[in-house]
Amino acid sequence: MQGGIILNLHVRTNSGKFEICSYAKETNTLKIKVKSKPENNAANLELLKNLSRIFNSDVKILKGFKSRNKTVAVEGSAESLQKLLSSKF
Repeated sequence: MQGGIILNLHVRTNSGKFEICSYAKETNTLKIKVKSKPENNAANLELLKNLSRIFNSDVKILKGFKSRNKTVAVEGSAESLQKLLSSKF
């Protein structure tokens, strides 16, 4: 990864819709709800697909494949990604 940011995620599965609930700038943590159940990697795939669309960039899970708490890398300019996060929350 050339540039980008590392985000901590707290993911709640089996929700009614995909939704980013909150962003804590101090801890760089997003709280996210996903529709999929945590079976057959469905929740991770939904998470990556939606975050890639929102950030318009590649997103990779670094830690927490089988956990609610995940660490992801978002590629791109760190300044523009932080600005995007700050503008949405």
